[in-house]
Amino acid sequence: VKNYINQMIPALKPSDTLNSALILMEENKIAELAVINSEDELIGLVTESFVLENADLSLSITESNLPAYLPKGLSYEKHVFEAFSYLSANQLTIVPIIDASRKYLGCVSVHDLIPVFDKISSFGETGGVIILGVKATSYSLSDIARIVETNNAKVLSTFILSEDSDPDDIKVVVKINQSHINSIV
Repeated sequence: VKNYINQMIPALKPSDTLNSALILMEENKIAELAVINSEDELIGLVTESFVLENADLSLSITESNLPAYLPKGLSYEKHVFEAFSYLSANQLTIVPIIDASRKYLGCVSVHDLIPVFDKISSFGETGGVIILGVKATSYSLSDIARIVETNNAKVLSTFILSEDSDPDDIKVVVKINQSHINSIV
């Protein structure tokens, strides 16, 4: 994720007020901001919901008794897929990025990741999308690719979506380089 770190989104110090946190969140269109100590180590996140629930916005972060939400942060060495997972698992709009000593390096916001997702998913490429419902035990990417390629097309990307009702039922989403998919399906 080191290539996607956004250093334009500021981090907060414990002495910053809740009001200043709220203003910065609104300006950056995010719902959290990192809080760092004087050594630039990540110590937590302030969330928009916490700020809005607090009656006195003039309080500092320290005075407001910020809940002990101490995210682990994500190492700058992790792959961008880990950032997507972190956002989803923690229901956040930013991923705090740290080094091995927990020094805060910046964050990656959901807004920073949307163009990355577009590139890695080939959404912007011309082509068609095929959605296949299969059993997980029957899924074979090589078989799908062979069928696509025998019809003079190329697989640009694939995704697997699990069904909540039955984990063995999956949907395979295949993006191909041709708009006309009738000969393939």
